[in-house]
Amino acid sequence: MECDVMQKGYFGDVERGTFHSVMFDKVSASEFTKETRARWTVKLTSGRRLDARGQTAVTRVQTVARISRDTMQAAKSFWNHPAGPKTIFFWAPTMKWGITAANIKDFARPPELLSVPQQSAVALTGLIWCKYSLDIIPKNYNLMSVNVVMAATGLYQLYRRMNYDAAQAKLQKTP
Repeated sequence: MECDVMQKGYFGDVERGTFHSVMFDKVSASEFTKETRARWTVKLTSGRRLDARGQTAVTRVQTVARISRDTMQAAKSFWNHPAGPKTIFFWAPTMKWGITAANIKDFARPPELLSVPQQSAVALTGLIWCKYSLDIIPKNYNLMSVNVVMAATGLYQLYRRMNYDAAQAKLQKTP
């Protein structure tokens, strides 16, 4: 007869910051006595001190291990996603962010230098592809987000140019 005692345990000197990981896989019931359990408990609990958050060093180590495991799982699922970095579905929208960044940089440009046909194309492209990105399989949220921002920046640039043209027309009308 076997029983699981503990998956993983930690012991060490908290003051010096040294920790040792111990694996306890399976122990036969005859070996698992009160004395053995007491000896393991002393090893695992000796030297534990609480920090300002009320965590022991073991809790911090376990938290870091859990975060690391979760991060690796998220990275693996991202890498193997149908629209992940191994496909064109990832790289095309990622490169399109460059166009969007250039359009954002043009916010500092004087409005009289903005091209209405160019900004119209940027805004329409963003609006059309935003819809398309949710219709295709796999759904491509990277493509959707870049096109939302692209449409917004294009529309903002058109707004700036229209305000400039309106102000210029108003200045020409006044004597």
